[in-house]
Amino acid sequence: MLIFCLFFTQINQLIAVESNLKITSVRINKHDVNWASLVMNHLGDYSKLNEEGLPDNLELKFKAKEINFIYKRSSNSNLTYLYKLEGLHKNWVQTDTSSWINFVGLKHGRYRLLIRELENNHIIKEVSYSFYNNLNIYFIGNDIIGLLIASLIIYFTIKLK
Repeated sequence: MLIFCLFFTQINQLIAVESNLKITSVRINKHDVNWASLVMNHLGDYSKLNEEGLPDNLELKFKAKEINFIYKRSSNSNLTYLYKLEGLHKNWVQTDTSSWINFVGLKHGRYRLLIRELENNHIIKEVSYSFYNNLNIYFIGNDIIGLLIASLIIYFTIKLK
């Protein structure tokens, strides 16, 4: 009888922690993108769409200053969510009650977003999304303008002496 009770308890726990976690949308510069209608566009290039309708191997272009990930949470309110952007974070970050994660001004490089769903510190499910942020001309432009202004200030300071 004890073995049956333990087995039944394990089955109940498995049923209780069924997960709906999945990344449902990738927004660029605060805009929803209908990825199915685009093969290549001014925001990014990609090879194909995954089962969620999101681009695989997304390469963000210079106009992609901001990227938002919207994900579906499970209805169980006892669950905790953590995320980590490999290439930016070393540690996991706990989310609030929102179902989106926002990144602004990511530097050039490859990234992988990981989202974990936990119950009582046990991982129920983990989803990921990988993308490549191409060289961000916006930030390079700001650096060049800053360098030019500094150079002009130094030039006129020396010339006026």
